Amino acid sequence: MLSEAEFGTLFSHWLRENKPAHSENYEFKIVNHNSFSLRGWHKKQPHQPRSLKQASGAVGIFHKMSDMSMDVKPFDAFFTRDTPSLLVIWFNKYKVFFCIPVENIPLTDSISYDYCKEHFKACTLLTKKDLSTQKVEF
Repeated sequence: MLSEAEFGTLFSHWLRENKPAHSENYEFKIVNHNSFSLRGWHKKQPHQPRSLKQASGAVGIFHKMSDMSMDVKPFDAFFTRDTPSLLVIWFNKYKVFFCIPVENIPLTDSISYDYCKEHFKACTLLTKKDLSTQKVEF
């Protein structure tokens, strides 16, 4: 079972092979069962769905990256607006993920694997063999 941090790393490798035509914003969620609680997400982390909506619209969002991070930062801050923003849900049980545009997130309490499979394209992460032959540069 993947953690959100592990998925984020593997997603970055997948993205190298599946580059979007334009900028995109992502929020990763990991599901160990058959559905993701949208209600719980809105209750526990209300800033995330709100920020995805603002980034995808005319309002936009500004974000200053922490100077306390031990990682190398690409730059100090960014402002994004009118940019596709996606809720990316990894289903551990099925080993697939779905990239759901924020405007297509249903107004329900949860979103199931079956709903995602019916409405969105299922994606798989790269295999170890794929990763070993992948170019390092972006």
